Order: sequence, then C-alpha cells, then structure tokens
Amino acid sequence: EAIVGVDSSEPRVELERTEFVKTSNRHSLLARILRAAEIDTVVDTRLSVNSLATSPREAHENNVAGTMNILAACAEGDSPVRKFIFKSSGHYYGTHQDDPAFFSEEMGRRHPPRTQLERDVVEAEGVVDEFARTRPKTTVTVLRCASVLGPDVDTVFARMFSLPLVPMILGFDPRLQFVHQEDVVRAIEFVTLRDVPGTYNVAADGVLALSEAI
Repeated sequence: EAIVGVDSSEPRVELERTEFVKTSNRHSLLARILRAAEIDTVVDTRLSVNSLATSPREAHENNVAGTMNILAACAEGDSPVRKFIFKSSGHYYGTHQDDPAFFSEEMGRRHPPRTQLERDVVEAEGVVDEFARTRPKTTVTVLRCASVLGPDVDTVFARMFSLPLVPMILGFDPRLQFVHQEDVVRAIEFVTLRDVPGTYNVAADGVLALSEAI
C-alpha cells in the first residue's frame, strides 16, 4: 500500500512509488515515522561492508549503533512493525584457513572475529537475534550475502577485477563466492512479500577460483 524510504542522505536515483524521509538514525525519530506511516515491514539494508566507502569508526556507528536504534524503534510498545528483514553479510563466518569449503546457516564461527568489519557484522546480528527472541510475534529474516558484484557496485573486488592486470598470490588460487546485485534485490523482495523467518545465505551456486573469476 505504501513504501517509505528512510536515510540520512538524499537518494541517488529517482524514486517512483517511494516516499522519502531524510532523518538521522535516532530511534525516537524512527519510531515516530513507523507509527505515523503505520509501517508493518522494515527492511534494513544499511550494513556497510565496503572498506572503500567509509572509515572503521563510521562503519561501526552505522552497523552496530544504527542497527540498535532501528530495532529500538521497532520494539516500542505501540509499534506497528510485524516483520523485520536484515541484510547481513557472509563476513559473519570469517575467512580462516581451516574453515570448511561451504558454510551452512546452522554453522557458527570457528574463531573470534579478526577484523573490525567481522566484529561489526557479528555484533549487529547478535542485536537482531536478541530482538527476534524477545519479540516472537515479529517475523525476523536475516540474509547473509556473499560478496556482491554488478555494474552499480563499487567494492574492492569490483575495482580489482577492473584492473588491466589483476594481482595474484604466488602458489595460491583462493576460492571465491559472489552474488549479483540484482539477485540480492530479488532475495530481499522474496522475503518481504512472504513470511520467511530465520537466517539464509544468499550466494551463487558453487565457487570460483580467483583465476576463473578473472
């Protein structure tokens, strides 16, 4: 019936059906918007895993504090929210040499997070998990996306693959897994229009070696 976009910066594309509200991530302001527009489904796609786009401090503020504020707004007593969708990342699992070739959603990390980015993802998902446990009547879906590629994506991998010569590591051809930006959108659309509680990996079928991807 209605789509409301909320962000702290203006949209970079022209919106058609979406009504846009520019605001900070203070939970009191977000809660007011949720009530005023009677929002029943919240799709949170803010998680930043692109080290090129922001500093570690800004990323932490966005990824952890921002998630906490949104969930606080959704959890207020008179909140109309009945579904919460969180776009997460495959960075949740980490990248250690003794990790399995494939992670299923039931698997946890084998080692503590090594980087600030991994810590952010794990901490943000922990907040979402706590929200799901305390609000059993709210459908909560977590989508852990592999590294995203596509014509509109500016990431480390996208820049690396655009080089005239792509650097490799002598004697090592790492396995990589990607997902196209349009497939991420379709996955979010699918769980928005249906009740699909739980955590799901969003990735291509199988893996590529770095040499194959190049």
